[in-house]
Amino acid sequence: PAEVVPYNISYKYFSILIIVFSVLITPFWSSFTEAYEKKDFLWITKSIKSLQKIWLLVPIISLIMYLISNWFFKIWVGNDIFVPASISIGMVIYVSINTFGSIYSYFLNGIGVILLQLIISIIIVFVNIPLSIFLSKNVFNGPEGVIFATSICMFFPLFLWFLQVKKILNFSAKGIWIK
Repeated sequence: PAEVVPYNISYKYFSILIIVFSVLITPFWSSFTEAYEKKDFLWITKSIKSLQKIWLLVPIISLIMYLISNWFFKIWVGNDIFVPASISIGMVIYVSINTFGSIYSYFLNGIGVILLQLIISIIIVFVNIPLSIFLSKNVFNGPEGVIFATSICMFFPLFLWFLQVKKILNFSAKGIWIK
């Protein structure tokens, strides 16, 4: 229970980037749907590339946030609560992976191609929990293990989402890649 407070403070601080990026990307969900129906694959490709370029600001801003996090936490919650650097670094990684993955998931969800995401999400549930326990007890001795386990579980599917989007946009998606 004592570990929850630093984790929660760090999560709320860094999740500002997730919220801002979500506000920015949300209109693309329906725009991807419309463009896909109109077969405007050029617009979709350009939009994804633009979002990827905008995303590059996320790791940069999150690193800046990390550098000022101790100062910010002292102002926000005072000196009574200490947030370890490892938790904040974990949040930088988590936020970066989360926001990058949202570019692909918004496109795939917008066009209704969700089967592969569903299968991978179910697998991640069964991997993330034991990996979180293992990392928390044996590597980090605290909540950092949960953050890093979740980041690891979110990182590997990025390659599948990238490949799936590429297959869809170059018309080679078949089977599970287009369902």
